[in-house]
Amino acid sequence: MVQFKGQSYVKYYMRGKPHPWGFKIYLLCESSSLVYDLLMYQGGNTEINEQEKQIYGFGGAVVLKLINDIVKPSQHYLYFDNFFTSFNLIHALDEMKIYVTGTAKTNRFVNPPLLSDKTMSNLGRGASFEISSAVPNTNIGMLKWYDSKSVVLVTNCITSGTPDTVRRWNKNKKNYEKVDRPEIILNYNTSMGGVDKHDMLNSLFLTHIKSNKWTLRLITYAFDMATINSWLEYRIDANNLGVEKKIDWIYFNLRKD
Repeated sequence: MVQFKGQSYVKYYMRGKPHPWGFKIYLLCESSSLVYDLLMYQGGNTEINEQEKQIYGFGGAVVLKLINDIVKPSQHYLYFDNFFTSFNLIHALDEMKIYVTGTAKTNRFVNPPLLSDKTMSNLGRGASFEISSAVPNTNIGMLKWYDSKSVVLVTNCITSGTPDTVRRWNKNKKNYEKVDRPEIILNYNTSMGGVDKHDMLNSLFLTHIKSNKWTLRLITYAFDMATINSWLEYRIDANNLGVEKKIDWIYFNLRKD
């Protein structure tokens, strides 16, 4: 969300955000938060394919718009949350040879035979249950994992894989215990968060202007995004060149040369 409280027909309200009023922008980010592409939400005028919207829903059409410039077939790994996830989208990305993992709402799928939350709770923390699609020539699986609560993920690359263990606090026993974690959960937690990290970096040195013109607010946001991308690319180049002492984000953002 790009904070804005002035007048604009594309201004949007999103409950629960630190700045609920503003412009809603979808980002395609690397896990490091390097931005590859973006799409601004404009209600019915959002620049997505209407046919894709009918087939994959609004969220799926946004994903297909953002990955439009990715060379296909490819070996990219794509992660997103349940706003975008649907079977049709996962199937389409599977045909493009894009490996994808996303959290899912089961009511968007046709009665997947997963165990109930109560059954998973009785099995205990670390319990998991997975199923696979019966559609021919597909490699789509769905996994339900129970930690403090259950979470459902859909993927076309790996489900349980090679599980590892994580430490979790047991409130009843007042101690830490080891909980089994499927590989898909590890991959999702490791790879997600690029957009959130970008928002965090942007909030540290947000450009403030005293203007009610929405165009100026978006222009300053674009400059802030370009600065973040420049710093991240600088760090990538510095690592490749073996530079030990790197310029931090504060100094990089403030320097004038």
